[in-house]
Amino acid sequence: MVNQLNDPMETGKGHAALKSILDGLIQYTASHFSDEERVMAQHNYPDLAMHKKAHEKPLPELVLSKGFC
Repeated sequence: MVNQLNDPMETGKGHAALKSILDGLIQYTASHFSDEERVMAQHNYPDLAMHKKAHEKPLPELVLSKGFC
């Protein structure tokens, strides 16, 4: 991801590149959390509720950070 940002920053297009990178990170994170929670539920993971709660914070923070680009 850092390499994807380097060239655009040098040409004055860093904000657009960062927004694109954050979009990808948000999509990946949402998909990862969803898949992980599904697998944990299938295997009756005992701390699933606590783990889901831990997932509640990072994604909104990523979305919020995109607004600063």
